[in-house]
Amino acid sequence: MGIAQELELLIREPETGKSRVDAVAARAALAGALLADLLIERRIVRDERGKLVVVDRSPLGEFVLDRALASMSSDPKPRSVRRWVARLERSGVREDVLGTLVTHGDVEARTHRILGLFPTTRYPVVNARARGEAVQSIHEALVAKGPVPDRGLALVGLCDAAGLLKQVVGPLDRHRLKPFRDVDVARAVRASIAEKRSSSDAGMIGGGGAGGDGGSGS
Repeated sequence: MGIAQELELLIREPETGKSRVDAVAARAALAGALLADLLIERRIVRDERGKLVVVDRSPLGEFVLDRALASMSSDPKPRSVRRWVARLERSGVREDVLGTLVTHGDVEARTHRILGLFPTTRYPVVNARARGEAVQSIHEALVAKGPVPDRGLALVGLCDAAGLLKQVVGPLDRHRLKPFRDVDVARAVRASIAEKRSSSDAGMIGGGGAGGDGGSGS
């Protein structure tokens, strides 16, 4: 299971399937998780300027990662982590990740109507073991005395960037979180979320605050 799938399991309330973070945070964090997975799998690398370059186009046999890799392969120019987070979060990444989790029986899609009128879909966690292992990975990364593996760094950093970490493990000292917050994918995700929320707030002020986001509650 990739970091993106683990992250989505952590985002979900296990029993109700409600999302613990908003769609802006979830999409950005999942986009960052795909980049982290591709870096770990050595399909992409950082060049001397810290930009991402595809070095191996061979598929991994995992739909969401292979789709992201194909997208990156179609643009040979080195791009910043921030740029690729922005691109991937617009590509239906959350729907793709949820689709793979449903297909593999890790979550269940349950559709109901709010006030009997508005359809919404929630995704209760079925694979409690996989979710428990993700939580355990976070705990191990946070208490590690030596170097933390890249996977642990990315998972903790992305949970923190999305505003999810405190909900998973409780309050933490900010100094302990520094190495996780310094991971480039986590920084890029945090910046993307902040930019979108700032734009949204400016739009609401300029437009008188009218209108909602039309979210489905997923």
